[in-house]
Amino acid sequence: MKTLLTALRHHAHTQPQHLAIDSGEDRLDYQTLVAEVDAAARHLSTAPVHRPGPGQTGPAPRPSPGRRQRVGLLLDNGAAWVIADLALLQAGMTCVPLPAFFSATQLRHVLADAALDTVLTDRPERLQSLLGRPPDGTLIIGNTSLDCFNLSTATGPQLPAGTTKITYTSGTTGEPRGVCLDAVSLQAVVTSLAVAVDIHAGDRSLSLLPLAILLENLANVYVALQSGATACLPALHALGIEGSGLHDPQRLLTAIGHCAPTALVLTPALLEVLVTATDSGWVLPDTVRFMAVGGAPLPAALRQRAEQAGFPVYEGYGLSEAASVVSLNRPGETRAGSVGRPLPHVAVHIADDGEILLRGALFLAYLNAAPAAAGKPDWLHTGDLGRLDEDGFLYVTGRRRAVQIASSGRNLAPHWLETELQRETTIAAARIDTEGKTSVEAEITPALGTTDAAISAAVARVNQRLPDYARIARWRRATVPVAPDGSPAGQEHRNLPS
Repeated sequence: MKTLLTALRHHAHTQPQHLAIDSGEDRLDYQTLVAEVDAAARHLSTAPVHRPGPGQTGPAPRPSPGRRQRVGLLLDNGAAWVIADLALLQAGMTCVPLPAFFSATQLRHVLADAALDTVLTDRPERLQSLLGRPPDGTLIIGNTSLDCFNLSTATGPQLPAGTTKITYTSGTTGEPRGVCLDAVSLQAVVTSLAVAVDIHAGDRSLSLLPLAILLENLANVYVALQSGATACLPALHALGIEGSGLHDPQRLLTAIGHCAPTALVLTPALLEVLVTATDSGWVLPDTVRFMAVGGAPLPAALRQRAEQAGFPVYEGYGLSEAASVVSLNRPGETRAGSVGRPLPHVAVHIADDGEILLRGALFLAYLNAAPAAAGKPDWLHTGDLGRLDEDGFLYVTGRRRAVQIASSGRNLAPHWLETELQRETTIAAARIDTEGKTSVEAEITPALGTTDAAISAAVARVNQRLPDYARIARWRRATVPVAPDGSPAGQEHRNLPS
């Protein structure tokens, strides 16, 4: 990502005192940010001193010569996250963001699956619990003291050449899967987004989602910094977010008012919180000119409410395998119900069976899966169904692979039923399961403050719209929050954000 790193130094020279990062606690101008990144890159480039492993009497083996170092970031949103991420990029190391909302089982899997050399964290108790030992030391990044855990991996899976970042998504089993991305693809997406959103030095982006989510990392950090703008990165607790859910909407509203951003990335659930707040007198700052919305189909009724409230809402589509954003509605190029026109870095083709195929800025391979003999795939089969209209706007209509067999012998597409459930305002997300069962069951994440009775009433309304073989016989509250695409929370969603 030479363009991003070059742009940072350009801004440090031409506008050294311009605010680059505002976390509420830390405020770094461009000159200071570049100096901090340089210092962190030097520290991270120093070979770590490993602890002896089980049964070892001396130092743990060093990584093989030429093996690209892999560093995990288990950090809250803030300046330290950005400095560490950019320093790894500058030092030629592979960054592996570790979502704090991952369960202990998921984190344990990622540590082993990625064969991490080091983890930097501001929550050492989580890793102490997993590893059974204290950290190996500390590293000061910005104004934050981070604990370092050296994991000693002389071996491990071979990374595809050029792997800059490994973003983990969890499928329907909940086991995270590593998506290997190179700097070329990431840079292509960042440049496309910067043009689409038309961001400039006087703009302010505000992160409302964890930076471990790929889109949040790209859109609200890389795009802002490449453009010379300010990235507002309050800690997640300051936004009222715990784990993967919003627990205090008032904190979110206060943070938006305090930052006065020009751009936001939202899920439909977060958009609904903001729209509902306007009914009680809350006013969206007039600085906001772009609200990217995705993560699930945007209900027409919610979109209409947002537009009536004067919200500049633009729906998009993306997936980790395409380095995040594929298409996006934008000012002057909007089509209701679509996910916008494809961005310049990617080509979209609809197969004969309706599957969306992509070519261009794509991932290298899944970690621990054999890469294609010729490198990146010529066309990526997304598994999503869709269509392109005569003006090139893309519409996502379902999932090709998501078919289960009901006890009646009929095929059921869970996406269909999940979409029907998520049209109900009391249901934030749902996952359908029929495999091995005699009836259709749903795991539901309710909207904030929703009672069981309200959920049951919503399910009953949905059942009235369904044929008998597809009706939901039982539902249960999700013990692990279900993401809006029907997967356990932690999956990078196929609509924005991803």
